[in-house]
Amino acid sequence: MMWEGTCKMKHIRFKTIVVPLSLAFAGMVMAGLPVLQSVNGYATKSWPSTHGTVSEASVETYPVESSVGTLVEKSAVISYEYSVQDLRYKSSFLSYRHLPSALILHEFHKGDAVTVFFNPSNPAQSVLVPGTDPLYTKALFFIGAILVVIGLVALFFQSTS
Repeated sequence: MMWEGTCKMKHIRFKTIVVPLSLAFAGMVMAGLPVLQSVNGYATKSWPSTHGTVSEASVETYPVESSVGTLVEKSAVISYEYSVQDLRYKSSFLSYRHLPSALILHEFHKGDAVTVFFNPSNPAQSVLVPGTDPLYTKALFFIGAILVVIGLVALFFQSTS
């Protein structure tokens, strides 16, 4: 009987530590990824450019379950080809910015000539739209920071009780 009580106490103590720590960790990831994305996005502003061609421009649809039923999400699929020092590259990475699919499909069509910005240290890494989206980055960082604070405050109050 004594063993069961001890196990329950350890289980409760474990849950009260794991949940706040998980929340804090999720917040750190949520706050850290946009910062990394922002750093990478700012770096693209200084990358050299070359000429390229859009090789694919299409819409990919897939079902998404929601509380009102199955919805159809649409995602733009853009691929482009370019050359750097006589080596050919192909990419589908557009930008470190958050770009709506409608805007992407309006701007890029199969066969279009495009300016490709590439990493001089790794020409296979490229974007069509350089820069970053500061509002998106700040919003995710702020939400992540709030989760970290909530997790740490919850951990503090769990450890004092």
